[in-house]
Amino acid sequence: MYGMGDEDDGLRESWREHGSVVLNAVHGEREPDWVGIEQDNPGWRKPDWTWHSFSKWLAKASVEAQNGCTVLAFMPASTDRKWFHHYVSGATSLVLLEQRVKCFVPGGANDEPTRGPQPMTPHMLALWTSDKATSDRFFSTYAGRGMVVEPNPLDA
Repeated sequence: MYGMGDEDDGLRESWREHGSVVLNAVHGEREPDWVGIEQDNPGWRKPDWTWHSFSKWLAKASVEAQNGCTVLAFMPASTDRKWFHHYVSGATSLVLLEQRVKCFVPGGANDEPTRGPQPMTPHMLALWTSDKATSDRFFSTYAGRGMVVEPNPLDA
C-alpha cells in the first residue's frame, strides 16, 4: 500500500502506479481537477449534485479503480447518501463494521495515546479490486468484524 506525504496531492496524482491504496479521506473543499478525467475514462460523467468533500475522494477512488488500482476505503456507513449509491455500490466488497471505531489521540500522559471520542456514525470498509485473491482475503479477514457483502463479486 502507498502512503502519500504532506507535499503530495492525492486528488490530483495518479494512484495506478502504486497498485493499491488505502483511502481514509480527509476533509477539504477543493473541487477535483476534472480535466482529462472524462477523456481518459469513457462513460465517466461529472455527478450532478452539490459536492461534499468526501464525494471528491470517492470519485477519485472510482476512477482509479476503473483503471486497475485496488482501493480500500474507510468511510461512514451512510447508505442514504448519493455518493454511496453512485460510487460505493460499484465496489467489489463491503463490510459494515459491527462496532464503532475507537479513536486515539496522541500526546496523553507520558506521551501515550488517549482515547478520543467515538464517531457518532457507524463506519464501513469498501474494497474495489479486480484481483480474486485480494477479494477472498478481504472477505475472510473481515467476516468476523461485521456484515460482509459483495455487491459486485468476482467470478471464481
